[in-house]
Amino acid sequence: MSKYEQLPGIGGETPRSPDGTMVPLRRKGSAEYGGYGTRREGSNETEERVRQMEMRLAVSEKSNRALLEEVLRLQSDLRTTARRSEETLREERESRHQLSEAIKISNDLISQLSLRIKETEEKIEDEKETLNTLFSHTKNVEKSVVVSHQEIQQRRDAQQVK
Repeated sequence: MSKYEQLPGIGGETPRSPDGTMVPLRRKGSAEYGGYGTRREGSNETEERVRQMEMRLAVSEKSNRALLEEVLRLQSDLRTTARRSEETLREERESRHQLSEAIKISNDLISQLSLRIKETEEKIEDEKETLNTLFSHTKNVEKSVVVSHQEIQQRRDAQQVK
């Protein structure tokens, strides 16, 4: 069984004679071929030429079938490759979209953190100013206490002297 038999015939089925040739050979007195008369000279040569033509035709048919098989295989490969390319492209688009979303989320988070850091820095600066004010006030209170203590001491000393 030939590997080409599953393919459709090229140009329809070709009628063949019982002996397998495509064109019946005229044989002397054969009822099967219409009972043509006698052979002429050169009919051996004609038969040989017909056989050669049949062989060439058979080779051409096999070649055409092989080419048809190759075309079908290449078309199948092309479809498969196109599907793979489309799927790869779709996956790349999806990956790009996901990456874009991740970058957007990261940028939003960075913006929020930057704002928090700025607010925290401002609070720290305010607290430094408050501490400086508190230290200054504390020093002033200490000076006042020392001055008051000195005045009290001077009054005591003055009262004791009197």
